[in-house]
Amino acid sequence: MIGEKLKLGEILVKEKFLTEEDLEHLLLKQNELPEKPPLGELAIAEGFITRQELKNILKMYKKQMRMGELLTSSKIISEKQLEEALAKQKELGKKLGEVLIELGYITEDELMLALSQQFDIPRMKPDSNVIDFDLVRLFNRKFLEANAFIPVFSDKESTTIIMANPFDEKTISGIQARIKNKLVIGIASKNEILSAINLVYENYHLKKLDGQKGKTYNAYGRLVIGNVDLGKGDDKTVSIVNYIILNAFKEGASDIHIEPQLNRLRVRYRIDGVLFHKTDLPISMALSIASRIKAVCGLDIAEKRRHQDGKITASIMGKEVDLRVSTYASTFGETVVIRILARHTSLIDLENLGFSPLNLFRYRTILDYPSGVILVTGPTGSGKSTTLYASLAYLNNKNLSIITVEDPVEYMIDGVVQGKLDPKLGMTYMDFIKSMMRQDPDVLMVGEIRDNEGAEATIQAALTGHKVLTSFHTDDTTGALLRLLDMGIDTFLVSSTVVSVVSQRLVRTICPNCKVEDKAISKGLLRSFKISPQEARNFKFYKGEGCEKCNNTGYKGRSAIHELLLVNDAIRDAILKKKTSTEIRNIARHEADLLSIREDGVYKALCGLTTLEEINRVVFHAEVDQYIPRKLHEIFEVSKRQYEDIDENKSIYEIDDESDVIEVSADEVKKEELPARDESIDEKENIEKISPENMLYSFDRESRNGIEVFRIRLNCRQIEDEIDAMKDIYMYYVYYRKYYNFREDDIDLSLFIEAVIFYAIKLRVNHSVDFAEAVIRNNGKELFIYLESVTEAQDNGNGKDNSSNLVYEIVDFDFFKNLLIRPTPLQAAARA
Repeated sequence: MIGEKLKLGEILVKEKFLTEEDLEHLLLKQNELPEKPPLGELAIAEGFITRQELKNILKMYKKQMRMGELLTSSKIISEKQLEEALAKQKELGKKLGEVLIELGYITEDELMLALSQQFDIPRMKPDSNVIDFDLVRLFNRKFLEANAFIPVFSDKESTTIIMANPFDEKTISGIQARIKNKLVIGIASKNEILSAINLVYENYHLKKLDGQKGKTYNAYGRLVIGNVDLGKGDDKTVSIVNYIILNAFKEGASDIHIEPQLNRLRVRYRIDGVLFHKTDLPISMALSIASRIKAVCGLDIAEKRRHQDGKITASIMGKEVDLRVSTYASTFGETVVIRILARHTSLIDLENLGFSPLNLFRYRTILDYPSGVILVTGPTGSGKSTTLYASLAYLNNKNLSIITVEDPVEYMIDGVVQGKLDPKLGMTYMDFIKSMMRQDPDVLMVGEIRDNEGAEATIQAALTGHKVLTSFHTDDTTGALLRLLDMGIDTFLVSSTVVSVVSQRLVRTICPNCKVEDKAISKGLLRSFKISPQEARNFKFYKGEGCEKCNNTGYKGRSAIHELLLVNDAIRDAILKKKTSTEIRNIARHEADLLSIREDGVYKALCGLTTLEEINRVVFHAEVDQYIPRKLHEIFEVSKRQYEDIDENKSIYEIDDESDVIEVSADEVKKEELPARDESIDEKENIEKISPENMLYSFDRESRNGIEVFRIRLNCRQIEDEIDAMKDIYMYYVYYRKYYNFREDDIDLSLFIEAVIFYAIKLRVNHSVDFAEAVIRNNGKELFIYLESVTEAQDNGNGKDNSSNLVYEIVDFDFFKNLLIRPTPLQAAARA
């Protein structure tokens, strides 16, 4: 039994990290600070202890510390929240954890998982189907419910107990008096334990009733792997494997991860692309569970040092699925990953793939092309196969001969000749494609381009006049073109055969049951998409609050977001010239109206299908897209357009005046003549015209009639060290002057850098800013550069908050050159 509970300060003094004087100093400082940070954080900040040492102390003394001290030291709650909860606890006479949950400072699940991670206590979710009722009957039901614990299972060495409060030494001593084995204690919420107790007794009575009628009670349903019925048998290992796989299937998991850790066996499910902790099991069960899964899948049970892979057919609750099992020899034992592949009986239509109206029209148009290669790209698990099958189903409605090679065949399509790649026969995709060409096909579908030979065979098939659909592993559409070149395919072959590239990702969709408007979207999140708060106010964004149907995640199901590249003449020329991915992407945005995958994600967020946070989680950020950001209304209006709304003679980005967006097309920019500089105006007058006060009006109005083509951040306090960034600005400035057919500027690189440094220093001195963003913008008449920053909050006396005021400095090269040649006061006096 542990005696009196200790405070963290007393423990730190006991372990000689602090003296009594040090402790007194920290406590005084803690009371002086308005937020009252945890004592452990103050000790770290003052250098008395490292974070790892504090973590070790908390683990060592976890049973001797007060619950409140544990939670604040672990940063689960704040000192203020603890004080409020303690005051409430005195009123109600409840346990501190219950009060904290009632006050809404933490949920039961958050509390359990945080305690589990912090103090190495296995997080176990009690399931009535794996609980040994003989163990439960050792204790009175009222005693179990009053102390919120339940015994789960036992072996020769230990007995596993799940508790709501694993630090309750009194209850643990009472349990130990009845069970002589070593106790393995896991943690779960009180509600989970009470629910499990109730279900265990219900199942017991049902089994008893069915036994009297001569029936066999099976609470979970049937699980048959190969010829082995895992639903049968009383062995605990069988029950647990049954529980893990059946639960994963019921919850819609695509993968099961069974991972031995230092003191537990962790079970996690991947649901909608995200790994979720399901439960922990005693580490003593790791070997038996791995062996059981290997046995039913036909793997070598005796081999524990080599990695093994296997496939097997299973029947789960009457539905046929394929299980792909992979074992990996890790430090603490064999890690087992099971991928669940359900056999689909119906195909998804193109309309249900998640394409925006514009992309759907474009993709249908491409599918109707008589020949050429259509590439579908994305990482593993991004829905590429689903898109390919939906495309085949669309083409299968025509009088075409369609033949495929796949590994494996995931959908059966009536009317399509489908071939399965079998590596055991020693045949490759190249061998299959050669044979497929002799079958007089119109359309070929190659499951995946994996190597140079497969890429070459796919291109050759398209050259002979066939339509070829295939998948590829690249991040974006332009990267797929360069990957083909990198695989040794000649530029003229790529440019003449590839007609389109589709890049896609799967994003979680907002749960319809708990969907609400997100009125508190953060400025930082908007900034990551180059969306201003003012612009965001014109649109509604949504989120899921979390409910039982979505497991409190706010998301339910997934949908695809796409980037569709149409390979036109401008892009073909860029491929032939072997331009970089950034250059090809830039050309695609201007010449092929490419909408990036992030922009398609923003459109889906505007439609209320997903969230901006989810887009950020899934989609990488391409810098070139940041240089030419599109406005929200532009993205929305363009993406939702149906094919009948598109005027072939106009850019799809030309929106009416009422929509208040970009109005200047590239052709209009080329037609404009550059106005001559008025030399009669005094330079001082020029500077006054571009002062921040005047520029605010100019930028608010003029910038909406222009295009931002480049943006990069500069450190104004160390501007002399930003030479590489300024070289990038110069490179893009020269490039876009040529691109938009503006007159060539005679400024060289060194003078350009000096001018940017001059105006950065001027911005810093005038407005006390540390950082600024250099922006290149085309307003239809000229390409100009300005430095933009945000002033700190100021009190202007009218009660308004000016924390978001923008300040600008135009980089005026003519004025700067005049400054350089203008005589100094001493030179002027000497000449006089």
